[in-house]
Amino acid sequence: MIRHKALWQRSVISFCLGIIIIFHLLVPVNPDGTLPAIPELAGIALLSGILCFTFSWGRNLQVSGWSFRPSEVGVFSFLWLTVLFLTGTRAFISLFKTPGQLWTPCLIIPNINTRIECFFQATTYQNYGVRTFFMLLTAVMMGTLACLIVRSFLHGWKLLLGLVVFGPLLVTLTGFFCLLVGIEQVLPKSLLYNAWGSHRLTQIFGNPGWAWPYFAPGIAIVLWATVTASTRRSRILWAGISFILILGALATQQAGALLLCLIYITVCGFYYLSFGLKKSSIVNQVKRASLPLFIASILLAIFSNQKLLQQIAKLVGYEWDTEALSPETTRLEIWKAAWNIFKEAPLFGHGYASWLQIISEYGLRNNRPNVVFDTAHNLFFQILVEFGLLHTVIIFSFLGLIAFTAFQNSRFLPGGRLLFLLAVSSFFVPTLVQEINYIRPSYYIHAIFWGALVGLPFHADHSSKPNSVEPQYQLLPSKTRSLGARFIPAIAFALLSGVSLLGILFCYLTFSFGGYQFEAALTAPNTKIMRWLGPNTALATFATAEKKSYSVYDVNPRQKPMTVNLGKAKDFSITVEGTDRLELALENGGQNLPRKHNLSFFPVAGDGTRWIGVQVAYPPVQSNLGIAWSRNMYGWETFGNAKGRWCGQNCVFLVKTCSRSDRLDFSILAPRPVDGKIPPSTLHISVYGFSEETQFSQKLFSHLPIPLLDLREQFDKIGTSKLIHVQGTPKTSWYLVWVESDSVFNPKSLGISPDDRNLTAIVQEASCPK
Repeated sequence: MIRHKALWQRSVISFCLGIIIIFHLLVPVNPDGTLPAIPELAGIALLSGILCFTFSWGRNLQVSGWSFRPSEVGVFSFLWLTVLFLTGTRAFISLFKTPGQLWTPCLIIPNINTRIECFFQATTYQNYGVRTFFMLLTAVMMGTLACLIVRSFLHGWKLLLGLVVFGPLLVTLTGFFCLLVGIEQVLPKSLLYNAWGSHRLTQIFGNPGWAWPYFAPGIAIVLWATVTASTRRSRILWAGISFILILGALATQQAGALLLCLIYITVCGFYYLSFGLKKSSIVNQVKRASLPLFIASILLAIFSNQKLLQQIAKLVGYEWDTEALSPETTRLEIWKAAWNIFKEAPLFGHGYASWLQIISEYGLRNNRPNVVFDTAHNLFFQILVEFGLLHTVIIFSFLGLIAFTAFQNSRFLPGGRLLFLLAVSSFFVPTLVQEINYIRPSYYIHAIFWGALVGLPFHADHSSKPNSVEPQYQLLPSKTRSLGARFIPAIAFALLSGVSLLGILFCYLTFSFGGYQFEAALTAPNTKIMRWLGPNTALATFATAEKKSYSVYDVNPRQKPMTVNLGKAKDFSITVEGTDRLELALENGGQNLPRKHNLSFFPVAGDGTRWIGVQVAYPPVQSNLGIAWSRNMYGWETFGNAKGRWCGQNCVFLVKTCSRSDRLDFSILAPRPVDGKIPPSTLHISVYGFSEETQFSQKLFSHLPIPLLDLREQFDKIGTSKLIHVQGTPKTSWYLVWVESDSVFNPKSLGISPDDRNLTAIVQEASCPK
């Protein structure tokens, strides 16, 4: 009964660990892409939830008498103090002092919730230190929790290492299956645009250069498992998985992936030669070592012959279109530029998360645009540029301590030294020629991997070597703790999990999804903060202190004609073309809890790793007048205490007011006569109603319904205005208003002002009836 209970518990925990991988793989693109914070919080919530379960209801799964050495406590204390106080302080300073930036765009967004979202999705061209620090904090937290699980959970190291293998295996099998059936991408368009086709294993990752670093820890684990397997059956199994993962890494057609695999195989060969699987003759050790070295030689020979490589790829229906061993000069130029930049501020660096700004200035100053990339493709050069020598020494100090701790604890695993050497290779190769701290899935899987290595028990595993315990390492006695002491860790991990779940709820309720990074001109403060929206967007709209009915976003379509399907009225779509203007007039929620609007756009275009449809401006106009489509109208202005828009001659607009469908209220203000320069004008106002099932476009003008209002009004007195009230029905979704005038005036031509527009009347919002 107890065995079945433990099996069921392990199955549930394994499922939760798999969910973490799924969440992380939802964001395999630039960190300023969509879905901010939720994958990170989900991973922390699940890992801390597992620990909470282990210390409460699942105590039968807990290792008896587990402990940490004082040196391990010191390593983690050093790590967390450095991250929280030293790096955290520099991240905060980056908000106000980042090279090349005179202001922080996210700080002027009126709503605190959207401001937080902006910091998580700030483009790498502006202050992105908060997001970078959050990613670092998440990685350290996940590594710490993984360490605790491995140390306290019975056979926890097997679960965590299995988790690290599961991610790359899932990506590889999914990629090959999609290649077989002709699917170019797995993730929805709101999360990913695959510009690489189906032959670079990019069905999940947005770039092949981001995929292979994700494979590095998993390949290290399965190669170690292959070498140290105790039975022929298990060795065949692990060798098969190793073959699949290596094939997946090589399928990215990246030179870094080939280099990684060659180093792995070489390490295995030298391990065979130096240690062997067991005591045997030198001849047998040489035989064992020759196999991986022979495989490495074969790989090198194949990848050196481009024609042979393409022929082999065609045999399995694969297209190989790169030269894996072609000389890489761009990275060398980037690293040379990074070294020159480092020498400009060697001690303290140029500032946290400042790489792109600094390299952009360098490229412009030296006429070298080819070195401008959002990462240095070398973690060590980038750290030197941003942090300087002093901070870098501290970073490498705790990295060295982490590696030394993992080296100490790995000795009690069969072939633990091999696992350590492969782990070091899995870290150094991607960090030297690519990056692991930029794309979130790679960042977090490496953090979990190293957390698991550090958490390996510092004594032998009783289940594998029952007679080889080293009691001198068991510093804490295996005494039964009091009931209160047992539940203190459970309560702490429950609180951490609960806070993470509340964070997920906050993000889900208040963040927009399907939108990309917030962009702004950084040379001078302004109110134009732009953002591209993808094909499907859940846009969150907040009310300001004015408590106006609508957020009206100025929209710049990627191309015309553009059709937008508005969320609440799911069958109501608007198509804009030519000189027509499209805006998103969306009903507001509260000041703290927004209203979500599900929008879709067509057509959309691929751009980098994203699908884009329209660009919107933050902060949006707040008005009681929700104009979604217009022709011959100018932008929003404030007239007294109300907002409105000038009409040109014969202006038309699609509108609703005060979040009501059964009525329309707005004001018309005609221009005032000034010394007789502006003649009186007669306006013809027509209003039509449309139901929720309407597909609105210019084609509707040829068969408009009977107008709800048809009015002619002459404006010949100073300050003349008229309140327009139209009675509709509860089924009326939008109103089309047509304002025609018999005359226009140009303020500049009349010498009134520099305004060179041809104007007729002002369409102004009215107060909403109570």
